Amino acid sequence: MNNNNLSEEELRRRRAQRRRREEEARRREEYNKRRRKAQRKAKFKEDMRILGGRLLVFLIVLLIIIAIAGIIFLIFFRSAPDAPEDSGKMTYYYGGAVVRSADIKDATDSNGAYFCFNDLADYLGFYESGSAEQMKCVLSN
Repeated sequence: MNNNNLSEEELRRRRAQRRRREEEARRREEYNKRRRKAQRKAKFKEDMRILGGRLLVFLIVLLIIIAIAGIIFLIFFRSAPDAPEDSGKMTYYYGGAVVRSADIKDATDSNGAYFCFNDLADYLGFYESGSAEQMKCVLSN
């Protein structure tokens, strides 16, 4: 009976040791899980902070590029006129130089525009002879 009691007592002691070891292993596992979770959370926060910084830099660069493009756009369209400076006038050019300018209503009719051949003759170096009433030019269509 004494051997039996010792063995039962020994069995109880061993069971208690095993339970303590299992409990300690469970606690260690939970501690490791909490530690890994905290590490993942800290890494996520750090990654989000880095991402936020990169997005901020991206937005700043994007705004600078948009501002530069907008300024160039405004400068271009500010300097490009919508209408000629002397609207309501027809200007005649020969060789890149302005020869004369006349009102649109005086320089055109329903069939087309009037063309001054005296200016063309001067430009091409032709000689003129006769009076203004005698000089006529008729173009056929």
